[in-house]
Amino acid sequence: MRYTIRYQGRVLGTTSLDSYHLVLGQHSGWFHPEPGTDDMLATISIGSAWVRAWQMRGDTLDDGRPLTEPAFEKSREYETISAAVAARSHLVLTLHREDGSELPTLEILLEDRIHWDIPGGADDDPFEGLDEQKRAELEAAVQHDIALMSEWNLESEESTTAIMSDEEWHKFLETRWREAEESRYQVHLRLANPDDLPSQRIWLTEKAK
Repeated sequence: MRYTIRYQGRVLGTTSLDSYHLVLGQHSGWFHPEPGTDDMLATISIGSAWVRAWQMRGDTLDDGRPLTEPAFEKSREYETISAAVAARSHLVLTLHREDGSELPTLEILLEDRIHWDIPGGADDDPFEGLDEQKRAELEAAVQHDIALMSEWNLESEESTTAIMSDEEWHKFLETRWREAEESRYQVHLRLANPDDLPSQRIWLTEKAK
């Protein structure tokens, strides 16, 4: 099913809300904007890679562990998104079924994946607040991913994209997303009543199933 996101009755775009999620009532999916909504989306959307994590602040896994690292809620990224959400609190978005009926929500956030900001600049420590063991684990994971991407770039026909300007990178992403019928935007929301939509929740423990 396709759902629409509206602002003051105006349709901003559509989404299938078909991403898997860990929290009951939290749904995400690609957001496909309507033509002529660029200016509005520039005001409403948030350019951060941490929007979904921010929305799951305070939530826990099935075994009681927090979904997000405690250090995240003390980070500059968290503060930046909190400030962005507060600044947009007067821009009330609504979720609607195909027949136009509204599904009550607690929160709807639009993430702009092409304009991810780096809060505080490149000199920020992304692992600030983590103990040495966790820092080492995350740094190793990042280096592993970088190595895989570098290998892919060298072997790929698109190896020339390994070094690009910001403008070239944005054009490259837009092309790839169009080919994949994806979008530069994602929507993350929380339903007022979790039972209003079918759950695609991932259960992480046998006990919780």
